[in-house]
Amino acid sequence: MNRIAAIILSVIVSSMSFAEPARAATGHEANCSVTNINWTPPGVINLVCASGNVYLAFISGYSNAGTCQTTDMDTLKVYESLGITARASQLSVTVWYDTACGRANGMITSLELTGN
Repeated sequence: MNRIAAIILSVIVSSMSFAEPARAATGHEANCSVTNINWTPPGVINLVCASGNVYLAFISGYSNAGTCQTTDMDTLKVYESLGITARASQLSVTVWYDTACGRANGMITSLELTGN
């Protein structure tokens, strides 16, 4: 039942996202088992994998973003929904990230919900 709910939620969330220009990724982590996903004010998402890696996403206009990419609120909500879905249903995600802005933590460019 959890897998069915996760698939349905994933389809709903995917249909809510809007096409964006492709972003280059410098790496990815496959099979990230999400242990935590949370917001840090004023607009930073932190996605924590069981591997210990922490990935970030900044909202557009975030003053401390520096040269790091930012994204719109709708995309951040999609990232959050996919992270929560993965954690609640014990599925995993593939995290595509970019480190070009010099942050040790990768900046999320894309999330893909995957099976166990």
